[in-house]
Amino acid sequence: GVGLVESGRASRSTSAGARVRASIRALLLDDDPRCRAALDAGVHADSAAVRAAAARCVVGAGHAASIARAIEAGLDDVQLWRRVWAAHELARSSTPPAVVAALLPRLVADRAAALRRAAARGAARVGATAVLEALTLDEAASVRVMARAQLGRAGGDEQRERARAILRANPQRRALLGALGALAEIGRPDDFA
Repeated sequence: GVGLVESGRASRSTSAGARVRASIRALLLDDDPRCRAALDAGVHADSAAVRAAAARCVVGAGHAASIARAIEAGLDDVQLWRRVWAAHELARSSTPPAVVAALLPRLVADRAAALRRAAARGAARVGATAVLEALTLDEAASVRVMARAQLGRAGGDEQRERARAILRANPQRRALLGALGALAEIGRPDDFA
């Protein structure tokens, strides 16, 4: 048996609780197709808590296809905290680079700045400098700062010229905010002449 209850209870803070959680995880991550199907169903359950727990199990398993499905389900979630969790998992060093590269566009396109910051970390991991360059002109200052930090430079003539080009092109609101914000942070007085 799995030994789910020891001495009448299992506590998260005890070593018995850790053994129980390890036993449950091993059972769920068994290669049996029924176990995989149950875990995949958990990732798409109605309850946010069940979705989160199932996704944590899948991501901890190390199977690239399962990790990609779990993170993608998290990015599809309506609850922001689940999307932020998925974005952080995507940017972690243990996530396979192919999964990061495949899902990176989803993070970049999200309206939440926390996801775009995670996109900057993920882009740096997989060497996606074009993504990082684009994020240096994001509408959110925290995203611009993270992208510049991941690029390893504080700004420069090239980034300033891209920001000025965006302003000359009569941009949409998000691009306008990003270009103005970048110039406010790294620009020179002659950029506004």
